[in-house]
Amino acid sequence: DADGDEARALLEVWQQLGPAEAIRLLDNRFWRCAQQRFPSTSATPIAKPCAEPEQAFRAFRNYAVTCMDKLDDAQLCSYMLQLALVLRHEEELQESALAFFLLRRALCAPFTVGHCVYWHVRAEMAACAAAASDSTADKEACGAFLRLGMFLRTYLNLSGEHEGELLAEELLVSTLRKVVKVGKEQGPSKEQNSGELMDVLQAVSIPPDGVRLPIDASFHVASLVPEKCKVMSSATKPLMLRFTSFGSDELIGVIFKDGDDLRQDGVCLQAFGMMERLWDSAGLNVPLRCYRATDLGSEVGMLEMVAAETLSAISVSRADAGQSNVSAVFDIKKMAEWLAAESVTVGVSCEQATENFLRSCAGYCVATYVLGIGDRHNDNIMMQRDGHLVHIDFGYILGKNPVIPTPFGFTIDRYN
Repeated sequence: DADGDEARALLEVWQQLGPAEAIRLLDNRFWRCAQQRFPSTSATPIAKPCAEPEQAFRAFRNYAVTCMDKLDDAQLCSYMLQLALVLRHEEELQESALAFFLLRRALCAPFTVGHCVYWHVRAEMAACAAAASDSTADKEACGAFLRLGMFLRTYLNLSGEHEGELLAEELLVSTLRKVVKVGKEQGPSKEQNSGELMDVLQAVSIPPDGVRLPIDASFHVASLVPEKCKVMSSATKPLMLRFTSFGSDELIGVIFKDGDDLRQDGVCLQAFGMMERLWDSAGLNVPLRCYRATDLGSEVGMLEMVAAETLSAISVSRADAGQSNVSAVFDIKKMAEWLAAESVTVGVSCEQATENFLRSCAGYCVATYVLGIGDRHNDNIMMQRDGHLVHIDFGYILGKNPVIPTPFGFTIDRYN
């Protein structure tokens, strides 16, 4: 209590906290550690006397929320993955400055912040439901599920017309899950989709005024294009979907997954974005091409399609007559030939495309090493026509790897 009184007195002279520091002050785990003392003579922590921990720490948590309120809508949404997780562990929502802050910002900008808040909190609700259904019957998860449900219900009650938009998005997600089920039964095909799958795709209904995709509210679509959709070949049989943009003929491509938790992908892409901004602020041109990825709960998620080809597909597409696919993959000339031919189609010289490749390759080598990202092979690395690399599929991070690790994640594919 004495330490807390002294720290509260210093709040007025604290420097403005950045988002990462502010979120740490909102995390209950931080305050559990704050209630312990670590004497130099003993490794065993000693509990500090604190009569009312919630009351003692509230001033600091309120200050953290004040710091987060300095962020604009786009910046706030970029940290929503962590904020939704922190909200999950708020035990008293009616007294939570974070809950009121998120509600206020969501209601002020429903089609940006509100959209982001809804889907991230919904994903945490689904995680709570999965934990509560376990045989251990996690009481904490049950309580969090109910609190998050009340939070979303409050937002929907106050959001006006945005409630109808979110319900339309929910209906679209539910329909796409049925399509995935049919797609898994059909399996991947290089030819036309089966009649049953085409029937299900054609039955996907979108309201006359369109619907926004959960992955990003700026993706406002008018209709699904069944003939441009297909089942992909990975284990969970995701769907590659193409929609027409509302008000234009532009096509919007997304990948819909049922069976993968995309929160880990979201964290990796978030870290890539932070690294790129740090390098940019230091005057370094190290591009990391990130794409949108949103977990929708219950191991359902949606990813933005990237206009790029996997390194494996590039090598195979340039195979010489009579050359096997395996031989083409390890032919170091194939990617250079592809880049020279394709870069001019997007108005980029071969020299500039090569420079883009070198810089993005260097950036990803550092980023994937720092995050311990494994399973890096030429089907999980893509290249755009202007030479920029794009990494996908972050199922193995923080040192986990399905194959024997190598220094800096360096493999023969990356050397090629």
